[in-house]
Amino acid sequence: MKKIRRPTPSALDTERNRRAHESLQSLSQDMGSQPVPLEVLMNKVDYATEAEVVDVFAPKWAKLKVGGFILRNSCFYPTAATWRRSVIYHLLIHHGGSVLKSEVATACAIDETSKEIYNVIYGLEDVEVDGSFIRRVQYAGRKLKSRCGDDKSKKQAIGQSAKRLILGDVSEPPLAIAAKLGCLWSKPEHVIVIDAGSTNIEVALAISSVKLPMNNLSILTALTNAEHIKDALAHPTILVGGETRGKTKSIVGSLAEASFKAMGIRPDMAIIAATELNHMGEFSSSDVRESRLKAMMLGPRLFSSIRALVVDSTKILSMKGLPWPFATFDTIDLIVTDSGVSTLASALKAIKPSRLAELKLNPDLIEKHFHAFWKLVANHSKPVLIGRDFYLKPEEPFSDQMKENYSI
Repeated sequence: MKKIRRPTPSALDTERNRRAHESLQSLSQDMGSQPVPLEVLMNKVDYATEAEVVDVFAPKWAKLKVGGFILRNSCFYPTAATWRRSVIYHLLIHHGGSVLKSEVATACAIDETSKEIYNVIYGLEDVEVDGSFIRRVQYAGRKLKSRCGDDKSKKQAIGQSAKRLILGDVSEPPLAIAAKLGCLWSKPEHVIVIDAGSTNIEVALAISSVKLPMNNLSILTALTNAEHIKDALAHPTILVGGETRGKTKSIVGSLAEASFKAMGIRPDMAIIAATELNHMGEFSSSDVRESRLKAMMLGPRLFSSIRALVVDSTKILSMKGLPWPFATFDTIDLIVTDSGVSTLASALKAIKPSRLAELKLNPDLIEKHFHAFWKLVANHSKPVLIGRDFYLKPEEPFSDQMKENYSI
């Protein structure tokens, strides 16, 4: 009896690569110059991965919709560093999580021997330089609470503000959200969504201190995509299923998105944390999977749903920006932050001098970012909750010179 020779794994990989290359080349010739969503491209090719499709079409198109977000080339990014970080992520995806530092330097048009490459990857939470390689890092076993560092007091203040918002223990809200909040506070039962993050750990701990019934609230149920948030909450909690991301321990990916959709829950409030805010008013995350789920958790724009964005003053004042935005001022109802942005004087003291060089900031930049933030708040009429008070402008008035400089 003749033995059947089975193809070796390397032979199978070679055949897959050949077919993927042929499929991509054929599609590249057929498609015009108008960008289309990535999922449409994936349905038209055989054997190719998302990274391979992006490699072929990103240089061809100025914009490419990836996972529901816009992948912009260097001309569309607010800074060159933001574009380079996006390039690094795509290289890591394409190479399975590890790429030569020299290849990254060539792709990002920077000198491999300079410190610029370290400046570029600063802010990428799960990326590090390891000798001649840049790698995605697995942070198994690291406690997320330790990530708060010098900002712990700010995050605790944000947690207390979020608790007051849920209970209605705040000053009179602006007209823009008064009806929504009135509807929320009149309900005896609340369903809230809290996503992963060190700031939301403090939110969860603050909420757990609430002994129900209190005020008009009798039942509080939370939905989260992080086990550490579930462990911190003392109220009934629903956990989304899916893949656990290494460093943040958040549950993300297509299974998590399908799980959240299948639950069909329409929350009374979504409390979503942002990693960064950029000059265009986009709130971002360092991971595309987290960004997709955060966007879903903000929920449909229902009358009764409050969409609260929590972010500490350091992230607002640094305004670095990351590749994966999930919300803008138009898609949220309010911002919950700390007193570091209440006045210019407090903004200049919000970041310790030892961290200014690390964040590439100086007093002039902090002042510029402070006014840029409040200009975004004023232009979109989105209130900022600090402590128990709502603000649509900083506590101290803008001078005529400031108004002229920042077109306020």
